[in-house]
Amino acid sequence: MVLYLIIVAIFAVLTLGLNGLCAATVGLDFTWGGIWTAAGLGIVLGTDIVVVCLMRLLPKKLYNPLAKFYQTKPWQTTFCLACGVRKWKDKVPELGKLGGFRKDHLDNLNPDYLFRFLQEAAFGEAEHLVSALLSWTIFFIPWPYCLTVGLPYCVMNIILNLMSAMIQRYLRPKMLAVYRRQLAKATRPSGEPATPAV
Repeated sequence: MVLYLIIVAIFAVLTLGLNGLCAATVGLDFTWGGIWTAAGLGIVLGTDIVVVCLMRLLPKKLYNPLAKFYQTKPWQTTFCLACGVRKWKDKVPELGKLGGFRKDHLDNLNPDYLFRFLQEAAFGEAEHLVSALLSWTIFFIPWPYCLTVGLPYCVMNIILNLMSAMIQRYLRPKMLAVYRRQLAKATRPSGEPATPAV
C-alpha cells in the first residue's frame, strides 16, 4: 500500500506544481487547479471502482485462467523481470479481500481452491487492464484542467493498474504449475482427475 500512496502523492504534487506553473505563466486559476487536483483523484478512483463492480457482473467463464488470453508468454516474463517486478510486487496492495477472496497467500492446496485463486487472479488482471484503458475518462474534466490535471492522473492510473496486472501475469505460470501438480494428485473415486467447474 505504501508504494501506491507514494506514487499517488508524487503525481498529486506534480499536478499541483504544474497548475502552479500555469497559474504563474499563463494566468490559470490556481484555486481551481487545486480543486480539480483533489477531484481528479476521486474521479480516477471512482472509475476504477465502477469497472470492478461492472466486471463482477460478467460471467466467470470470462476469467478462466486456463484460457489462452491468460497464458504468460516468455517475452512477458522477461518484460516483467526487466521492470523489476520481483522488487516491488510485495509492496503493491492486494485488495481481493474487499471482493471476498484474498490473494496475498494460499490457504490450502486443494485443486478447487487453487482454481478459484487463479480465477480471481485472472479477474484482477482483466479488471486492471480495463481500468488502465479507461484512464482517459479523466479528460472529461473542464479545459484546461483536462491537461494540467487529467494528463498526469491518466499516466498515474495507467502505471498503477499495469503494475497490478504485471504481478498477475508474472506469478501465473508458477501458480498454474502448483495447480496442475495438485490436480494430478487429486483423483475422484472413479479415478478421474478432479476438474473444478469454471
